[in-house]
Amino acid sequence: MLSNPTNPFNETIDPVMGRTAHVLQVALHRFAASEPAGFEGVFAEMVAKHVDGLVILDDATLVANSPTIAKLALQGRLPSSAWPDFAIDGGLIAFGVNFPDEFRRAATYVDKILKGAKPANLPIERATKFETILNLNTARAIGVEVPTSLLLRADKVIE
Repeated sequence: MLSNPTNPFNETIDPVMGRTAHVLQVALHRFAASEPAGFEGVFAEMVAKHVDGLVILDDATLVANSPTIAKLALQGRLPSSAWPDFAIDGGLIAFGVNFPDEFRRAATYVDKILKGAKPANLPIERATKFETILNLNTARAIGVEVPTSLLLRADKVIE
């Protein structure tokens, strides 16, 4: 798991990742990077520890450096998963909120407010549309065979 240690949101995710790893009976190695200058060293450490897969937690710094992170994961032959644009940038697989759908839904809130609704009276909604993006070019480059069932479920496949 790669995270930015300066992001307080990760404090809530870390225990969940730990419990999930325990249930799945996989070892969870935690790696941290808070700025691009540290990325190469962190990925070298992952390769040295023979990490089998990488989950990258959402963080503004990590997302902003998605192409660099995807490139380092590819160079290290690390199967990697992160936010939706990550697979487009060269990561193996991405899963997350479909932001264009969220923006459209936000427009309905703006419309209601402009028509006189009080924001405090509007219900809070959670994301309902998620997407899975799979990069087959990356899978081939790192030697990962993607199951047909996953290919069929992906919203987008990059070839």
